[in-house]
Amino acid sequence: MRIFIANLKITCLAISCLLVFTADVKAEKSKVFWGGLGFSTFGDSSQTPSAEALRNCAAEDSLGRCGGHDIFEMSRDIFVSSQFDHLEVEARMLPFDQQIGNILSPTISSEFVIKGKVDGKFFYTFLVTGSLMIYEVEANKTNFISSVPFGIQTDEYFSKPLSRQEELDYFKNWYVSQDPKVNFFVLMADYARSKIDVPFSFSNGIQFTNIGFSDSVQEVLTRTNSLQNWEKSIKSFSETRLAARSGQPIIPSSADGSQLKLVFQDGSREIILRKPAYEFELYVAVFELQKPNAEWTCFNVGTFFTIRSAFEDEPILDVPIVHGEDGCANLPADGIDETMFFPANLFEQIDSVMKAFGSPNPDTKYVRARALEDAAGALSAIKKFRKEAYE
Repeated sequence: MRIFIANLKITCLAISCLLVFTADVKAEKSKVFWGGLGFSTFGDSSQTPSAEALRNCAAEDSLGRCGGHDIFEMSRDIFVSSQFDHLEVEARMLPFDQQIGNILSPTISSEFVIKGKVDGKFFYTFLVTGSLMIYEVEANKTNFISSVPFGIQTDEYFSKPLSRQEELDYFKNWYVSQDPKVNFFVLMADYARSKIDVPFSFSNGIQFTNIGFSDSVQEVLTRTNSLQNWEKSIKSFSETRLAARSGQPIIPSSADGSQLKLVFQDGSREIILRKPAYEFELYVAVFELQKPNAEWTCFNVGTFFTIRSAFEDEPILDVPIVHGEDGCANLPADGIDETMFFPANLFEQIDSVMKAFGSPNPDTKYVRARALEDAAGALSAIKKFRKEAYE
């Protein structure tokens, strides 16, 4: 069993969510102003506690508490010095007397840990998601323009369990490391270099609007984290995977779907999101443990994948997918950790399903094999969606 895209030291979940426009002549770069590093959760409800600690140190001018690291200054220096193919980034903020302008901001959305014990060792998956975002500031409102969803993940084994502070320090290193192969902002800028742009027009937007859980699934998930954190992390992960497979625009998820509040060093903005043409929903219905024999254990995950269109009354896709044989491992009875294996298989299931939405060459093998009802109908619906949403 592959645990949460295992076998990779660092997995970058970065992809353009913009349409690519080409021309016979070199287009002039779009000018954007630096908007600062943004946080989609903050304070007591922060879902990025390591980044939040760095934010507080910088905002309160007490950098000594964070080893002298200024997360706002570091991110600014990285993105302003990056050479983007389609953007010219102004190091200064939008002038006070200029009421309209396009702004570039990296954002941090979610930090997440999945952990458990396997073969006497302690297994950890660390995941951070965010995006590089462009928004337009007008006199009385701020409008979302485009974004590149991004995330990095590592899988590690340790001889003893990590303390909570050690977990936070692991994330902190991604933000402050001088190693360009590790630093979250360097990796984001590198992957977004050829992808981030100010589009000439907007295509049919896709947004993840609802993540639901059955009571039995909630019981397992809430042993390790709040449902709010699970929902945020699953949405962010799904955005990166769908964008990675499809190359299509993804509208960021938010609490109410219409506005995204970001907190910066010197204040906050409420960014108005476009209404999506397509809404993607997930309902995780089943976490089922099976033991076919004494050596093997299967962690079955059953999820409904639903897509609703603004142009039709009924869902264009509503299919249950079961992660069955793919979720089996050679584990004795004392090696079972439900709080690790079920979430790991859920994330793997999401990534596998998103392959069917790939462009230009979708990989439909997983959906064909794992759709619980009418696989042919599900693939036909996905094909219809791809034709409508991508063209």
